[in-house]
Amino acid sequence: NSLERNDQAGFYLSSYVNDAGETKFLGVTQFESCDARSSFPCYDEPGLKTTYDVRIACGLEYTAKSNAPAAGIQILSNGKKLTTFQRSPRMQTYLVAFLVSDFANEREVSKEPHQVAVSTLARPTASHALTYSVDASVKFLREMEKYFDQSYAMTKIDNVAVANGDFAAGAMENWGLVTYRESTILFDPEIHGENVQLSVVGIVGHEYTHQFFGNLLAPKWW
Repeated sequence: NSLERNDQAGFYLSSYVNDAGETKFLGVTQFESCDARSSFPCYDEPGLKTTYDVRIACGLEYTAKSNAPAAGIQILSNGKKLTTFQRSPRMQTYLVAFLVSDFANEREVSKEPHQVAVSTLARPTASHALTYSVDASVKFLREMEKYFDQSYAMTKIDNVAVANGDFAAGAMENWGLVTYRESTILFDPEIHGENVQLSVVGIVGHEYTHQFFGNLLAPKWW
C-alpha cells in the first residue's frame, strides 16, 4: 500500500535529497501519545502493555527496522520482501516503532557483559556523521546498566536520524528504535563545534535513560 500521511504522526512519509539531486522517500513512525491506533487496532493507553510480533513488507531496495531485531527475510512472489521481527518485550503502544528506508548505518557490537548491537542510521549523504553518536550510545547504555543494576532488555538498539522538517519532536525513546531530528544526533567533527557535541550527548543520554525509566518502568497514565 502507498504511504500518504505526512503530518509527522502515526506511520508517515519523510524524504531527503541524495547527491544526485533525487528525492528519496522513507516511512517512519511517531506514535506518542496516541497515534498507534492509526496503524493497528489497539488500546492506545500507556498503562496497558503487551508483546508485539511485527512483520513488514517493502521493496527490495529498502530495509525495514522495528523495535526488536529481525528474525528473517523472505522474498515474496510480488517482488517485495517480508521482514519478520523477533517478539518484542511487553510494552505500551506508544513505544512501538518501525522504519522503512534506504539509510546508511554505522554499527558497533558491545559484547560485555552481554552482547548488544548499537547503530545509528541516516541518509547516505550523512554517513560521515554517525560515529560519535554510536560511541556515546554504547557508553551510556553500559553505564546505565551498571547504575541501575539492570540489563538492557534487548540485543540491539538503533538511533534513527530523521530530517529536521519531518520530525516534530527533538527525539523519541521508542524501545530499541530511537528516533531523532538530524540536528540532535548527527555530529561531523569537520564542521560542528563543541556545542553540537554536547547537545548530542545530552539528547542520547536522555533517550537512553528512557529505555529504563519510561520503557521498562512505565507510567500508568500521562
